[in-house]
Amino acid sequence: MIEAARVGSVELVRLLLRLRGQGETVNVEAANVMGWTPLMEACRNGHYEVVKCLIDEGGARADRRDK
Repeated sequence: MIEAARVGSVELVRLLLRLRGQGETVNVEAANVMGWTPLMEACRNGHYEVVKCLIDEGGARADRRDK
């Protein structure tokens, strides 16, 4: 998820969210070693549509902080 958000692939983010809805383990809050979540990566790289998707469709928390 984090890599899809980092590169701005809204299609892949949506696919992963659909898989989560089908019982697969996909965590929109999983963080990398720096503590960055997919939402943080999308914001940092200016991927507005991914940000909107993660929040609206994925329920990502905008109040998380990194390390």
